[in-house]
Amino acid sequence: MALRTKMKRFLNTTISVFLILGIIFIPLQFGSFGFQEALTHFLFYPLVSFFEKIIFPNANPLPFSSDTRSFYILFFVLMLIAILGAIFLCFHKKRYRIPVYARTFFIYYLVFILLKYGFEKVFKTQFYIPEPNILYSEFGQLQPDILYWSTLGTARGYVMALGVVEICAALLLFFRRTRLMGLLITAAILINIILINFGFDISVKAFSLFLFFGNIYCLIPYLKPLFSFFVVKKTVSFKIENVNFPKNNAKKVLLKIFIIVAFLIEILYPYAVSGNYNDDTILRPKLHGAYEVFYFSNNNETLKKSQYPFTRLFFHRRNYLILQDSLGKMNEYHYQTNINSEIIIEDYNRKKTVLIYSFNAEDSILKMKFPDNLMLNAKMLPWKSLPALNSNFHFTVDELFIKNE
Repeated sequence: MALRTKMKRFLNTTISVFLILGIIFIPLQFGSFGFQEALTHFLFYPLVSFFEKIIFPNANPLPFSSDTRSFYILFFVLMLIAILGAIFLCFHKKRYRIPVYARTFFIYYLVFILLKYGFEKVFKTQFYIPEPNILYSEFGQLQPDILYWSTLGTARGYVMALGVVEICAALLLFFRRTRLMGLLITAAILINIILINFGFDISVKAFSLFLFFGNIYCLIPYLKPLFSFFVVKKTVSFKIENVNFPKNNAKKVLLKIFIIVAFLIEILYPYAVSGNYNDDTILRPKLHGAYEVFYFSNNNETLKKSQYPFTRLFFHRRNYLILQDSLGKMNEYHYQTNINSEIIIEDYNRKKTVLIYSFNAEDSILKMKFPDNLMLNAKMLPWKSLPALNSNFHFTVDELFIKNE
């Protein structure tokens, strides 16, 4: 029995150390957390690269981002360090408090993550309105993750509701008296996210599993009372874990206020600076939109439509020029415009090409001149009027039947 108890404590300590290491070293690639990636790269890249070359000898290492091989190996390395740390901490007098600290820290970590992604949904910066090139792509040509992202981008009310639920869960986690309810709601949120990530092959599977693992670990002290209450139907009292730091209640309140204010400043400051509280309405780059080519010439010789190198152009909000041919295949180039009515495009081999353009806002005609005397005329398409972006709401379907008759 004594051995079983020691093994249980050792496992508990190992998990606690692993979660703390994950909070510190798993890179959050936004806001003020850029230092995390640099720190993790400095400390762990040589060791991760060593293991990666052994397991995947012909692979090129990628950065520490969710679902890369490097990310999974980083998890493995952190677990090895956690095991060594747990062995060392077995000799520490207050080792029994380590899981309490780990759960408390991870709960605040969950609060931050939920607030971050909750506000991103409320302000539509996570699931933004689909880009014109997506709207004019054939359904079957899109990857499942793009389909999911684009569909949610058309449903602002639903996305905002998801964000509000995440923000509410974060607030429930923040206060000890509502923490259990917050953990249960967060578990449901994370299960849904994990199913979506696996179902639509979205590349944050590892990170969402890490969050869910930590959430369940934080729920462990409540599992026995929950079982007694819901299954055995006993009256129970839920013991609330507390790190008791600081011991003065007034200082605790001030510390909590400081933490939540720091979280909100980190999350909301970019929105306050940009004034962007609805990404669907933010100003897009010049020329942003979709264009249908109706005229092509090569050395002043008009080409037949079947000879067009491409039939549509799309200017993406992230400064990508996307060319679509008659078969639906798309090629993309990063672009910049300058005051000389030039578009400088760059392919993935870093080859740059300068295009001359003019755009008439009155008739929405774009004219472009390519090298080798290739010229085109294209008309902007009314992509905002497509059915996918139709925001009309219907309580009844009667009027829909009338429209279709």
